[in-house]
Amino acid sequence: MFNDIFNEQMTSNEARMAFFEAVEGKTKEEVEQIKSAYFEVLHKITEREMRLAEEGWLID
Repeated sequence: MFNDIFNEQMTSNEARMAFFEAVEGKTKEEVEQIKSAYFEVLHKITEREMRLAEEGWLID
């Protein structure tokens, strides 16, 4: 249900902002579902950003 909020092509900042916007006004159960979707892609985003940083790219 909330899996379409986040994708691996986002930056970590974009994903974090999407998370905070998505949880606003949601029930505790919905927040947990959103959090699960967020953490599902966060490690992939972080890995990509770390690889790009090692290659000399700056991430916003």
